[in-house]
Amino acid sequence: MTLSPLECRSARALLGLSRSELAHQSKVAERTISDFESGRRSPINSTLEALRRTLEAHGVELFGAEEPGVKMKLVRNRGERLSSAIIWIGRQWAVTDRGIEARDGTYFIQRSRVWEENEGYGWLDHMREKEWVDISDFKEALMAARRIYANK
Repeated sequence: MTLSPLECRSARALLGLSRSELAHQSKVAERTISDFESGRRSPINSTLEALRRTLEAHGVELFGAEEPGVKMKLVRNRGERLSSAIIWIGRQWAVTDRGIEARDGTYFIQRSRVWEENEGYGWLDHMREKEWVDISDFKEALMAARRIYANK
């Protein structure tokens, strides 16, 4: 999914994020963001994805620019915000430099604990017991975290 300059500007405004803050959190140069938002530059896909992931981690859900205009909704954050270094992001879960985090900030698993099991009872079993968990998204997040943290 792409990110348009209008979506980027609008999402920043909705969140109250400055270009400088978005640049720091997404690890994209502030000048690149400025040039993109003004239409002077079209960044490569990995840069657009880094910007999108960062905005979504703050709770903005971008629906794409398939239709004229921009559609966004702010996802309420019920707990702490995601940490700044987002490595993988799904519908409900994200893998960050700290571990696996629910996007709404209500649940966190430290990266050192992603391999934990207790007598055959692991994270998937634990999360299946929670009605609010999107188990397929959690499973993807867990697999991504285990790949990322396999050698750390």
